[in-house]
Amino acid sequence: MRRTEKAAAISTAAYILLGGGMIAVALVTNSVSLIAEGVHTLTDSITSAAVWIGLRLSERHSETFPFGLYKLENLIAMVIGLLILFGAYELASESIRQLIEDQGNLENAGIALAFVAVSVVVMGFITWYKSKVAREENSPGLSADARHSMADLAAATAVFIGIGLETAGIPRADSVAALVVVVFLVWAGINVTMNGVKVLLDASIEREVLFEVKELAEAHPGVKKVLRVEGRNSGSYRFLNLSLVPRSRDLEKANHVAEEIRDIISREIANVDRVNLELQVERKGSILCAVPLAEDGFTVSSHFGEAHAFALIEIKLPEGDLLAEKMLMNPFGRLSKGKGVKVAEFLAQQGVELIMTRQQLEGKGAHYALEAQGVIEFTRPGVATLDDAQEELISSAPGL
Repeated sequence: MRRTEKAAAISTAAYILLGGGMIAVALVTNSVSLIAEGVHTLTDSITSAAVWIGLRLSERHSETFPFGLYKLENLIAMVIGLLILFGAYELASESIRQLIEDQGNLENAGIALAFVAVSVVVMGFITWYKSKVAREENSPGLSADARHSMADLAAATAVFIGIGLETAGIPRADSVAALVVVVFLVWAGINVTMNGVKVLLDASIEREVLFEVKELAEAHPGVKKVLRVEGRNSGSYRFLNLSLVPRSRDLEKANHVAEEIRDIISREIANVDRVNLELQVERKGSILCAVPLAEDGFTVSSHFGEAHAFALIEIKLPEGDLLAEKMLMNPFGRLSKGKGVKVAEFLAQQGVELIMTRQQLEGKGAHYALEAQGVIEFTRPGVATLDDAQEELISSAPGL
């Protein structure tokens, strides 16, 4: 049995005992307000049972409901909200009637006060317990039931104060206190009902949760840009939709990144049922390319990491027009080792998206560094000069 189901079951049993006890004590003490509260408490046991049934059914999947019956929790939450409002109406009607008519004298008021005091303590514990479990398990049905219990706790407290003041000689005090409780009942009923309705209408997930999901996706080294993050609540669970641009244009590698992001989000965000990822190819008006050059600034270097400088060439896509060109010195060319990786990371930081080399980088550290940054490797062993490189880039532009 899940924690939410256990909490709902405990609440149901406790409220049946409390409600029955209140009615029994009310018959002995002649307390009309205690009878009303006893009936109200028994009604709460029915709503708690409804929550328990909803929690049992909410995770079942079938051919008709392939995404589960999660929204049963929200439907039950909405019904509970309406019951709270109905209970507020009944309590207000009874309180007004007692204010207008003569109220019978209380008998054995000490017994009534003692039992209501015990009931308040028990209700307070149950309310705290259900609120704690609902928050930790993100259960809207149990959360609604906990708010209902909070309203019950306030009503029981008002009954205790009313009976106490009545015993002290202040007539109809319990009726006045009950009317104050009605205000809280109405607020709780409206709040619970509206929350249930919003989820049934596919209201979005909380903004802070969507922001956290976006940050998790953007932190992955294989993601170039997150375009959109959307989601909806369904019962206790969340359904998320992400659209992003992967750094790698290789489909297999991009799908691997997508799977890793799904795992991260499911692990870090509570109660995620599924994460739908849409991979997009970013269409740009131009691409920034880098060509390694020797010391003369014209000959294409045969060694990527030891190149004296790099020509940064911006090509318009898909036409292939040359938009801009500048020279960038290699700050890592004289390192004894690891220069290829350093240069790859440095060029990626400059916004370079394509590297043209004469040297095959496969299996080298520079290759893996470029791959991690999503930089395209364009190996052309026959390109000898910068002019040759420009012509090759211009002719290849439509396919980039």
